[in-house]
Amino acid sequence: MPKPQVVGEKIIQCAVFAIIFYGWYFAAYEIGVNWLGRFLGQTTQSLIYTVLVSLALSRILYFYTSLCFLVDHTPSLFNADSLSENTEYGPYISKSSTGLFEACMKEEHSSCFGKFKPPRTHHCRTCGECRNAWDHHCPWLGNCVTQHTLKLFLAFLLLVPATFACIIYPIYPYLYSHICRAKDVAWSNEWVHTVWWNWWGSWIFFGGPVGRYVAGIALGFKVIMDERSAPDYPGMAVQEPYLPLLFLCGVAALLSVFCLVLFAFNIRNVTLGESSLEFFRPTPRDSEQVLYLIRPGETTCTVRDTRWRHYDLGWKRNWGSFFERPLIPPRKPALEWPLLNPMLLHFNKNH
Repeated sequence: MPKPQVVGEKIIQCAVFAIIFYGWYFAAYEIGVNWLGRFLGQTTQSLIYTVLVSLALSRILYFYTSLCFLVDHTPSLFNADSLSENTEYGPYISKSSTGLFEACMKEEHSSCFGKFKPPRTHHCRTCGECRNAWDHHCPWLGNCVTQHTLKLFLAFLLLVPATFACIIYPIYPYLYSHICRAKDVAWSNEWVHTVWWNWWGSWIFFGGPVGRYVAGIALGFKVIMDERSAPDYPGMAVQEPYLPLLFLCGVAALLSVFCLVLFAFNIRNVTLGESSLEFFRPTPRDSEQVLYLIRPGETTCTVRDTRWRHYDLGWKRNWGSFFERPLIPPRKPALEWPLLNPMLLHFNKNH
């Protein structure tokens, strides 16, 4: 029986796909063809807009599908005894003074139980598997983001707000005018006052005080649409107040802001050579866990100073490693042995 969280993530995936496809239809057909082409008669602009929007949304769909289903879905797992003497691996951090490799001891029924966990590998309880070079599990994707897929993830995060800005650019003055008109109608309409403005729940539900006004404007759109007597015509969805357009733009705006915040956070992590897990996990200085620096063929020493991030190679090397990765990685990436911070190695070697 699937976990409740997995079922919830599948519902989120379906909702995101529905938003992408509906937004594609609305942008390409309602705005590009009907409004720009048929209503305004701007054939060239209509063609350019429709093609560019379709290209951008097709890339968003491809990136999202890849992140959900196609990329890095099978982890690289090895038995500890598969590391022979000829295996190349460098210094690493261990919880054992003997340098024993860690093994996954979570969820006995999982496929990775008892198997070797390379450094920076984490067991995802939602997916039920260990992931090499794990960054975080994204509920919007229903899949894990790893260092192998981070480049594609960042491209997706940047493409979403950029595409939304391109879509809304030609219709922004009309949409703003419709919002102002709907706000005035909502304040002056007796029915809206009865069902919304005078209801105490409008201050609590639908996002609190801010959501109260958003819902009020949406009701203003509904009143205008209900009172409209003119027949439908091409481009009406933009030229006149249209509630589905308001809803679509509102959802897209929220997702764009969310993507920009995540993009900035991940840019910070790449620059500092840190994963999301390492950012939120307590640092060694805040815990009682003793860590050991293991150098193959050399003496083991305790990690004496934690002021340096373990895997920070300097911003130039961090970004160099990031850009060296392919945009679409293989489904089963090779075992990646992470390099340790040179300053950490130097300090502990001299002490």
